[in-house]
Amino acid sequence: MPRSSLTSTRIRLPPGVAVLLLLSLAACAAPTHEDLAPTAEPVVREATLMGTRAQLRTYAGTRAEGLARLEAALDVLESSERELSTWMDESHISRLNRAPVGEPWLADGRTCDLLSDLTTLVAVTGGAFDPAIGRLIDAWDIHGAGRVPGDDELAEARGRSGWRRLVFTPETCTVVRDADVTIDVGAFGKGEALDRVERAGLRGSWLIDLGGQVSAAGTPPGSPRWPVALAHPLDRAREVLALEIPSGSLATSAGSERDLLVEGERVGHILDPRTGLPAPFTGSVSVWHTSGLYADALSTALFVMGPDMGLAWAEAEDLAAVYLIPDSDGLRVMPSTAFQPLIVDRRAASTLSWRLPAERRSASEGWRARTPPSPWTGSYFRRSLNRRSYSSRSMSPRAYRRFRIVSGDSPRGPSPPPTPARATAQTRSNRTPSPMSGHSHIPPM
Repeated sequence: MPRSSLTSTRIRLPPGVAVLLLLSLAACAAPTHEDLAPTAEPVVREATLMGTRAQLRTYAGTRAEGLARLEAALDVLESSERELSTWMDESHISRLNRAPVGEPWLADGRTCDLLSDLTTLVAVTGGAFDPAIGRLIDAWDIHGAGRVPGDDELAEARGRSGWRRLVFTPETCTVVRDADVTIDVGAFGKGEALDRVERAGLRGSWLIDLGGQVSAAGTPPGSPRWPVALAHPLDRAREVLALEIPSGSLATSAGSERDLLVEGERVGHILDPRTGLPAPFTGSVSVWHTSGLYADALSTALFVMGPDMGLAWAEAEDLAAVYLIPDSDGLRVMPSTAFQPLIVDRRAASTLSWRLPAERRSASEGWRARTPPSPWTGSYFRRSLNRRSYSSRSMSPRAYRRFRIVSGDSPRGPSPPPTPARATAQTRSNRTPSPMSGHSHIPPM
């Protein structure tokens, strides 16, 4: 029939018949993704990758849909491991670590963005975070049985360490090693991998616990935030602080079981890049941030700084952070102002003592008085970001967009946690372990 005939032909139906026809068509229409209510039970997958245990969970309209979403997330994590792990010879970071000294090495776009962010983080933390410490890690045998290097060996390792030994040019995405320096990914690899999952644009609500660093997107059924718990720094199986986090990432740096004993002495596995020695702090510090990379790196930086300077830095930057400090009376809990809205339950309260921001004000002011002004600290740094006046050498546009110590998505007040749901787990295993397991110590959920 010609188009003109179709457009001009009208069929008149009695009113009752028309209504019944519309109802029948509506009943036969297939439900859309948005029409499906999330399942009460989470869909869960487990895997071993990046040298650690990973648990992924999501809520979806059907189990098949949830499993497909988690499979896509696992693909992103595995791809990230292939690009970042220093235990894989052909990863991007391994190739950079082998690049001839003095010759430019060309990074791909994603690695270039990552190097820009790392450059920013090294600068803003004053070197408390510095991933270019592979030679120091080798000197202390952190990934092995541990040992104490001699003075000469330590001095040599320090001379071949530090981000200053890498000349990074973001305009051309090239890196030149001016010494035999190597990058270790333990303090940022998991966070970057979790960010890549978020940037993959997975639909729906999901939460990934990657060896203790937790990243979440969306919300679980019946609650605006996700329930997680922090463990005692000296007993990973013991939960001491219940939290609820919005979309974003929570990373923890701690000592405990990953520290080494060498000739009866403790050797911490987190090194201070500024001295080349193990950081003396023995508690834990957790950081929440909208970016997994920044949460991961900043938790390491605050661990290296220690509670006094670290909390002053967190207050100056409005960073959501909390220190858990074992002492003879139990456990001291020291949250920053920005972290307090995340806390919903102080478990084992009789063993916890609290030091809140009012007590820290003088310490923060004293820290500022002792520290010369820097464009990388405090309100000066944030004003520089607002004016978009970043340095093209040390801060890329991507780093500018992402470096929000506290963003508009800051934590809000507490709400009742959802009822824990029982999950069915499927397991991936037999993957190559790697030193990307980082420093997080949040117990399995």
